[in-house]
Amino acid sequence: MGEALFDLEQLLKSQKEALTLEEANILQTCKFKAVRQFMAGVITGASVALEDMYFNTSLCI
Repeated sequence: MGEALFDLEQLLKSQKEALTLEEANILQTCKFKAVRQFMAGVITGASVALEDMYFNTSLCI
């Protein structure tokens, strides 16, 4: 998703006509949502991994 947004942004910026303020705001909102979802996934994944690591090592002691 991130790569697609990056490609879209590059394509839109390379066109002759500049983005309108509304179009730029929509693009920016999409980028913020993508970053937020990515970070939520990273935090969730790290939490699960750390929890699994904690419980697996405590059983071995």
